[in-house]
Amino acid sequence: MSEPKKIETRTLQTGDVLLKPGDRVTSVYVVQSGRLGVFQNRGEQLVEITQLTAPECLGEEVAFGPQVWSLQVTAIRPTVVVEIPASMIPEQIKATPPHTRDLIKSLNERSKALFSELRVFRGDQGATACPADETAKVFAIIFHTLRSVGQLEKNGENESATAPWRELLRFARDIFQESEARLESAVQILIRLGYATFSKDAAGAEKIFVRSMRTLEDFVDYYGGYHFKGGYSNLLKTNAKMTRITEEAVKLANNSELGAKVDRAGVVYLPYKAAIDAMKSAIPGFEADQLFRLEQKGLFVKRVATNDGGVLSFLKMDFEQMLRNWTLLREVEIWNEAGYVQPAQDLSVVLDPKMERERFKQLLAHWKPIASAAGGPPKIRTGPKKMGEIWCGVCMSVCKPKQKNCEVCGAEIKSEAA
Repeated sequence: MSEPKKIETRTLQTGDVLLKPGDRVTSVYVVQSGRLGVFQNRGEQLVEITQLTAPECLGEEVAFGPQVWSLQVTAIRPTVVVEIPASMIPEQIKATPPHTRDLIKSLNERSKALFSELRVFRGDQGATACPADETAKVFAIIFHTLRSVGQLEKNGENESATAPWRELLRFARDIFQESEARLESAVQILIRLGYATFSKDAAGAEKIFVRSMRTLEDFVDYYGGYHFKGGYSNLLKTNAKMTRITEEAVKLANNSELGAKVDRAGVVYLPYKAAIDAMKSAIPGFEADQLFRLEQKGLFVKRVATNDGGVLSFLKMDFEQMLRNWTLLREVEIWNEAGYVQPAQDLSVVLDPKMERERFKQLLAHWKPIASAAGGPPKIRTGPKKMGEIWCGVCMSVCKPKQKNCEVCGAEIKSEAA
């Protein structure tokens, strides 16, 4: 990789590789916007080491000597980085006082040591972008957060939900401690599959709309039920052949010309020979025994012998639900294979750190105590606690008898005299 001669701005699209193993680092990269993923290649699997957002940097070690990169750095969102030539850094460091140079070098060594430990830790875990233990959790968080901060609307047996996007992210982060990046990627999957949409109203407020809460809940039950029981890992891997057979079975269930019948419980009855012949013509290499291998994936097909060749029966609802689960599961597998989700819509604007800092700045600038003392400013203690005096247990401000909340910090007051 040739070294640039001046500071440049570089734009990366989702999936673009910034650095790969074996590259000679010639620049320091400062993330201006977007998100970079740092991965370790382990065969066909990409192990996620960390993610970088503004204003984090990459390759700063080159300031103290040549470096060959050993990991893969990929843009997992549309990203803008500032590329600073490595040759400029030593000159800037030399211009600083000696104690500042020592401090910079010390911080760099500490950063290298911490990153090395993180790399070993994440590598030993085999961490993917959405680990198995987190898969059901992230979609469950979306489900419960929508029920908490969103507006629900009944449509027959289905239920849809609309929620402010920023509020959904904050609630998931503060209450469930969920990574905003992982949550955003999971929502992108829902948008790609048509289960959700992202929009802005006339005032510019961003909203997320989920068409079917039942689809989310069913997937969480399916994945969480099999994963946390143990011994069912085979059921949580998609198989293209089994998916194709299941799709064809659902099509045949709707084919009245073939002789398909559905009872009130939703059980489909198909003439055995006609169904097998139809599948053989639709699926290359199909054999009759493959239909019964669906049991290995949690689907059950029953064959009853009759004088005219037998009857196949299965619960149509289970097959349709399993197809939805497998569709969502396949997207999660692709996410883990690539290390990122190809965005269906741009959601990155909602996580602008600059806007978040400005929001907190405004909150602090206009902060007022919950209550005030006789219309004036709250009184804060200046000396030792007096006999019978009540203090706030949080900020130790003087409180009045029977006062429920502190005038300064708003904490609940327990009226216990000294």
